[in-house]
Amino acid sequence: MFTDTAYHHMWSQHECRLVVMASLKLAIKLNESRTLNMEDMRKLALSLGNGSNYSANAVIEMEYDILWKLNWNVFPPT
Repeated sequence: MFTDTAYHHMWSQHECRLVVMASLKLAIKLNESRTLNMEDMRKLALSLGNGSNYSANAVIEMEYDILWKLNWNVFPPT
């Protein structure tokens, strides 16, 4: 999904929301002492009114894709 040649790829609303949910989960994992479980993430997505339901595997795979594209460099030296 995240390739250099995919910049022109039109993402669906569902895919964009999945990226948002995975990014939020990563941010919480990296910056908070307590994380949200997948059930809480699902409830959050539904409460935002987007009606999308994401499987735990879909969010985990998207987290991996994001980290891979960032070369796992989530805490670079300052």
